[in-house]
Amino acid sequence: MMDLTPTDLRYFANDDMTRLADRAGGNVHALPLDKDHVLRTVAECRRELEAFLRTCAAELARDGRRQALDVSPGSGPYSIHTKKGDTSIDAVQRYDIRDAVQWLIVWTGLRDDPLWDGVAKLIAFTASLDDICVPFEAIGDGTYLLLGESLPEIIERMRRHGGQRDARWLELAEENIRFAGKQQFYEKWAVCTDPAARCPDSANIIRLYTTEKDFFRACVFRNYSTMTTAVLAGISYYFDLDFDRCDWGLFHAATIGDAIGLDVGKEAQDVAMRCPTNLPSRPENPGRVNEERRRQAHRVYTGINALFRDAATAPDLIYARYSRAALSFATTCDRYVERRTMKRIPMTVPLTELVDRVAHVAGASGGVMLAPKLPREQRCRPEWARRALPSSAAGPAHPCRGGGGVGCPSRTGPPDGAASI
Repeated sequence: MMDLTPTDLRYFANDDMTRLADRAGGNVHALPLDKDHVLRTVAECRRELEAFLRTCAAELARDGRRQALDVSPGSGPYSIHTKKGDTSIDAVQRYDIRDAVQWLIVWTGLRDDPLWDGVAKLIAFTASLDDICVPFEAIGDGTYLLLGESLPEIIERMRRHGGQRDARWLELAEENIRFAGKQQFYEKWAVCTDPAARCPDSANIIRLYTTEKDFFRACVFRNYSTMTTAVLAGISYYFDLDFDRCDWGLFHAATIGDAIGLDVGKEAQDVAMRCPTNLPSRPENPGRVNEERRRQAHRVYTGINALFRDAATAPDLIYARYSRAALSFATTCDRYVERRTMKRIPMTVPLTELVDRVAHVAGASGGVMLAPKLPREQRCRPEWARRALPSSAAGPAHPCRGGGGVGCPSRTGPPDGAASI
């Protein structure tokens, strides 16, 4: 593979977002972290989360409240949770593709190829599970469709366009989405507007991480529902990164940094507490508590980015950018700008065409249907995005492949007890 050029290095290593976090955090010291601590915490939280999901499943079955959660007037088997005046599942999903495209352009640049479109739609699928209450069985069995495609179909299309890329990245992405879909479902049960249908306190999964005293552990608990692991696995597949040589400590650190960086950015734009799953500031907390939680969020964010201080090659630089980029999303991505007024922002014509390109996949021959390409001056295609990227030196073995057991944070198969969740 070709080496990164100086231009590529500047693109990935740009630290403007880190400096912005430092300024916003004031006199906040970075949380001391190392990769082993990250991996241990991820594994511990996965085990505890699996147990809590089984508790949620038992409570849901005992209380018989499922119907009230799943159904809302006019939306069929799924209910809309955007609070932005949406009335159509299809319309929400198109906005999810818009959001995915805007995120992915920041992470990778805009590409004109079917595999990039597949990654964008995979990311949109994860976003739709945040905006729509989807019974988690419908994720795995292919009943739930994102504008005509199920999760297995999106994964298979990516595999078809991926050539000789390592499909274990896709297995990791799919497993994470299936697992996180359960957490997303139970989060919506916790904030159900009908008190008679809301979960009991013993099954309130949001309280699991909002009341956790160790703020880094709280970030890890919540990180599963954000599905940043699935997204980074999709990006790693796109860049054909070496699965066996992946430094999993940095990989998981990057996913946590992406999620908490978004929270830090939303706090700065005063749109954070509109989200019931926001981690730093909570409406039930007094001001001084929220101030301390915001400081803790900055400590985690800067501590994670300190792990990437010496990153000089791919994939470390790709993971470093992923860990930082979400800090800017609150001001650059329509999904979060809309939360200031809770009203949708109309899409421009070029953006609409790009959403159409990513959304339309079902051709008679099974191929990808592409809308007309954007004019060259409207594209964002840095030079590095036209080439494959080199692998870095070998990192420590992933716990899934190195003898890790039930507590492994990213097992390829379903977690123990998944059938009963």
